Amino acid sequence: MKCLAILVNYHSADLLLQAVGSLVNGPDAGACDRICVLDNSVCALEAQRLRLQLPPKVLLVVAERNLGFAAACNLALTQHQSDVDCVLLLNPDARLLPGALARMKATLASQPKVGAVGPLVFWDDAQRFMLPPSTAPYPAAHLLGRLGLHWAGLRRWRNWRWRAQALALWQAQQAQPVAALSGGHVLLRYKAIQSAGGLFDPAFFMYWEDSDLMRRLHLAGWKLICDPKAKAIHAYEHSEQKNALLANGWPVYERKHFSAWPWRWLDALLRHCPSAPPQPINWTRLDLRGEGVRIEIPPHLHTGWLLEIALTPDFLPACGQLGTGPELHLPAHLLRRLGASALYLRLGPSKPHNPAACLHYQLFMAQQTGSG
Repeated sequence: MKCLAILVNYHSADLLLQAVGSLVNGPDAGACDRICVLDNSVCALEAQRLRLQLPPKVLLVVAERNLGFAAACNLALTQHQSDVDCVLLLNPDARLLPGALARMKATLASQPKVGAVGPLVFWDDAQRFMLPPSTAPYPAAHLLGRLGLHWAGLRRWRNWRWRAQALALWQAQQAQPVAALSGGHVLLRYKAIQSAGGLFDPAFFMYWEDSDLMRRLHLAGWKLICDPKAKAIHAYEHSEQKNALLANGWPVYERKHFSAWPWRWLDALLRHCPSAPPQPINWTRLDLRGEGVRIEIPPHLHTGWLLEIALTPDFLPACGQLGTGPELHLPAHLLRRLGASALYLRLGPSKPHNPAACLHYQLFMAQQTGSG
C-alpha cells in the first residue's frame, strides 16, 4: 500500500523534526512513500529552518496564512492524492515507535472493511502512562452526555462504562474496534476518505474535524480499529488556548450533526430540567512537591492497579497507568503538561470495577517547586 504522511506545523519545528524522524529512520524507513509537511507558522525563520533540516524526501508546503489544521491537511493531500492507498496523519508532538507504521499498514491491508487504524498511544517516553481512547459525540453518546448533566445516576453509569472501555483497550493484545480515532495519529484508507466525502470539512479550524470525519466514516460503513501492537508517543499538553479552540469548534460540529428538530426539542425540554448536583469533592488531598508525587498502594491492590489522571472529577476522559506493587510515582513534568491548578486522581483495581469503590485524590498543582 502506497502511503502518504501529512504533518502540520505551527511553531513546532523541534518536535516536528522528531516526528518526521520516526517515519524516515529505523524499521519504518520504507513504509512511507511520501511525506508532506504543511507549515502554518507564517514565520520566515521557521520555514527556513524546516527547509534546511527536513530530509530531502519530504515535501514542504509553506502556507501564506494560518489555514488551521483541517484546511492544511486537505491542502497537503491535494499535493499527492493521485497515487495513494492510505494517508497517515501525525501530530508534530507525536511520533510512531519502530514498526508501528508497517504494522498499521499490514492491518489495513488485511481487513478491507476497515477504514482507519490507530496505534496504542503513550503519554511519556517510558511508556508507563497511556492517553485516553478517542471519543466522538455520536448521537447516542451525545444524548447520554446531555442527559447525564441532569441525572446523577446516568452520569455515574457513563463514568463506569467509560472506565471499563478504556481499561479494555489499554490491556488489549489484539486489534480492537473503537468508536473513534484521533486525527493526531491515524492511518486512513484513501478509498474510505473518498467514500466519506473527503478528508476534513474546512468549516473546522482546529478540533472536532476528526470527530466529524470519524462519524462520516461510520455512516459510510467503514470500521475503525486500534491495533495495540502498533505504538506511538504523544507528548500531549493542555492549555487555556486549547480550551478556547475546542469551544470555538464545537458549534460547527453541533450545527452539522445536531441541528435537526429532535435535538432542538431536546434542548427545549432540558432547559426546564434541574441540573444534577455536583459531585462532592471530599477526597484525599495531595500537593505537588519537587519532582513529583508518590502514592502508597493499598495491599489489596498490589497485584494489579489502575491509576487515572483527569482534569475533571468525572474522569471523562482520563489518562491511565497500569501497575503492580506497593507504590506509584507521578512525575511533575508530566502532570504540569495538563496546565491545571488541580488534577483529579482515581486508583482502583486493574479490572472493570465500580468507580465509586475506588480511592480518589485531588492533586493541587499551584506550588511550582523543584526541578520537575
